[in-house]
Amino acid sequence: MTRELVFVSAGLRSPKKGNLSIFRRQRYLNYGLLSLANASMVKNGSLVHGHFDAPSATLDKIAQTQGATNVVFLVSCPSFLSLDWAEEFINLASARFAKSTFILGGRWVVDNVSDQIKRRMPRVDFIFEGIGEGEISKFLHDTTGLRYERGDKARSVFEQSGLSFLDYEKLSDPYAFVPSFEGSRGCGAGCVFCAEASVRLTPLKAPATLSDEIALYYRKVPEGVRRFYLETSNFTPRRDWIRSFTSARADRGLAEIAWRTEARVDIFSQPAIEELANAGLKVLDLGLESASHKQLMRMGKTKNPQSYLSRCSQLIRTATENGIAIKLNVLLFPGEDRATVAETVEWLERHKSYFVGVSAFPTIYYGLTPQSDPAVMQYRHLGAELVEPASSFGIRNINLSRDIPYPQSEALARDISRMFMSEEQYFFLKSFSYFDPRYTRHEFRADIAATPHEMLPFSVAA
Repeated sequence: MTRELVFVSAGLRSPKKGNLSIFRRQRYLNYGLLSLANASMVKNGSLVHGHFDAPSATLDKIAQTQGATNVVFLVSCPSFLSLDWAEEFINLASARFAKSTFILGGRWVVDNVSDQIKRRMPRVDFIFEGIGEGEISKFLHDTTGLRYERGDKARSVFEQSGLSFLDYEKLSDPYAFVPSFEGSRGCGAGCVFCAEASVRLTPLKAPATLSDEIALYYRKVPEGVRRFYLETSNFTPRRDWIRSFTSARADRGLAEIAWRTEARVDIFSQPAIEELANAGLKVLDLGLESASHKQLMRMGKTKNPQSYLSRCSQLIRTATENGIAIKLNVLLFPGEDRATVAETVEWLERHKSYFVGVSAFPTIYYGLTPQSDPAVMQYRHLGAELVEPASSFGIRNINLSRDIPYPQSEALARDISRMFMSEEQYFFLKSFSYFDPRYTRHEFRADIAATPHEMLPFSVAA
């Protein structure tokens, strides 16, 4: 009996920031799962993203193209926010594909808590922990008997660098995404709130390999958008890497392709920024997080807040002068009070001509073991408390302090974003990387008109 592999990136019941139409338009590529789908035995179109669709709608989409009844479903949870969706999907799919096998993965969600998840989702047959590329072939053979081998290029790139090499033909709808390519993994900078705080930073993918991967995308998705996102939690390019990438992309006819990435605020020298602009970098996301010295120290962002903020000022000025648009991220962290928020707002006000938008968020706790998590103990030491009960399986909101309980932290985050980002800036930033490329400015305006403006994370023109 034929057994087929179907890859499912679990969706969300509603967007993280709220159940608004503009948030439902966003598309987040599960590039880790796409990396695993890079195998000759995997049919093109076999990776389906749940997005914000109902699990039943995603299952209907799969059933329309799936002839086999004996299916091996590899369901990936990219976030704790997707666990409830995954549970409903697996329950529905197990009734519709009765002879199928269900494997659940997603390292940031399932690692070290498999037993708790299995009790919650008894229909799951196997849970895969850790990074998939190195172990998935053996795991599938041991658990299902399938002889699965990843593509030669994907296997070679992972063995050499520990990074992915993506085949966009495996997606059910490759035109739904602005493409992403993995540049590096890990960070290791030690920020308290980050899942990769102690995960070693890998070297950047070789420029020639990255350029080959981008060129392959345009051969397989010929009408794909002419921009991409370079996925790396901490982009730290040497100048020789930048020069090699500039040359490699030109050699492959990619010189006009614009790109975006993210980095710390205290990394780049002025000459490096100038060379990155020449290499096609158009948008740089920076994790400022706060301009309060006290909060930066509490977060573990820096031991010298004054130098940190000074370097950020220099970086965003230099980037703007070289035509690179800056988007800043701000995190409202445990221990926050009105004074620390005011420090951040004042800094943003002084620098507003050097960035095109701000995304502000309150800290949320993700995990199934808050009672033993050192991060929770630190949060309590700072005067914060988890909100009970959990808002969802594995997700708890936080009262940041007596001064800023959870509902106010959400409102403050929206206020900060609205203060420093217009609807035009928001559409530019989201269209560059996150909106479905087919989403038009006209549709965006219609969605805004149907939304209470106080719920939007940007200001609306009169």
